[in-house]
Formats: sequence, C-alpha cells, structure tokens
Amino acid sequence: MVQQRTERRYRQASLTDSLTGIGNRRSFVEDSENMLRHCQVQHRPVTLLLCDMDNFKQLNDRHGHQSGDHALVAFCDVTIMRLRKGDIFGRLGGEEFACLLPDTTTEAAYQMAERIRKEFASCSRVAGVSLSISIGVASSAEAGYVLDSLIALADKGLYEAKGLGKNRSVISQPI
Repeated sequence: MVQQRTERRYRQASLTDSLTGIGNRRSFVEDSENMLRHCQVQHRPVTLLLCDMDNFKQLNDRHGHQSGDHALVAFCDVTIMRLRKGDIFGRLGGEEFACLLPDTTTEAAYQMAERIRKEFASCSRVAGVSLSISIGVASSAEAGYVLDSLIALADKGLYEAKGLGKNRSVISQPI
C-alpha cells in the first residue's frame, strides 16, 4: 500500500510541470494522444491552441528569471480559468504551451484563444513590463487526429502570428 502511494506520487511528479503545476510535455502528449484516438473513433472535432509568450527572452534577460517565472504562472492562471472540464493543457517547454480542445470547432477555438490572449494582455504586468501571447490554432478537420500534425499546423499559425506583430491568434490553414 505504501509502495503504491509512493509510485503514484512519483508518477504524478513525472507528469507535472513543477513551476506552473500543470501537465508537462509528457503528460500533454499522453493525454492528447488518448483524447485524439477517442475523438477520431467518434468523429468528434478537436482543435489545438499552440501558445508562445511574446518577448519572453527579453523579459528574462532584463528582469531576471524570477520575473519570467511569474509571467509563466500568470499565463497559466488566466488560461486555466478559460478552459473547460475535459480540455487538456500542458507546458511543452520554455514559454510554449498547448491546449487540446475536444468537441470544439475552429471558430470556437479561435474565440477561446482570443479571450485568453486579451485577458492575459490586459491583466498581466511583470516587473513593469506588459505581457502578451501569440497563439496558433489548428483543427482536426485540417490536420487529422495525429498530434504531431496538429502541432505542426498550429505552429505554422503561431509563426504567422509572430510575423504579423505578435499578440494575436491565427487560424492556420494547410498548405
């Protein structure tokens, strides 16, 4: 019994980002792949939001890593308040996060991305610096139910958002 609890605690720790308390990359990938298989069988739409904090390196360089940590936690707090039960949220690494939204059309996901983006920009200041986030949106309708394909397509939208001046959400279209 004690050994089972210990193993459970270690497993949970291995799946949790220690700074933000949300799922880490491993957790996000495992949960998302399970969700995608389930949604594919049931022909349910799934949309991915790929989020990247704007000017994060400059924040860390100018104000220190503690300020960067505060910014990451603030983004997670805003995002968690907007997500629904059943949505999957994880930190992929650094200042990059992803949300997998089952039963969500591209337009509904875009609206959610915009709510997250606007709320984060309006309420988040760290070390006197206004913070913003860029978000790429990709749907199973365009990318299928393969996580790597969804991430690649959302990444295309994310880089388009960055190229258009940051602090925006872009729905990515397949090439």
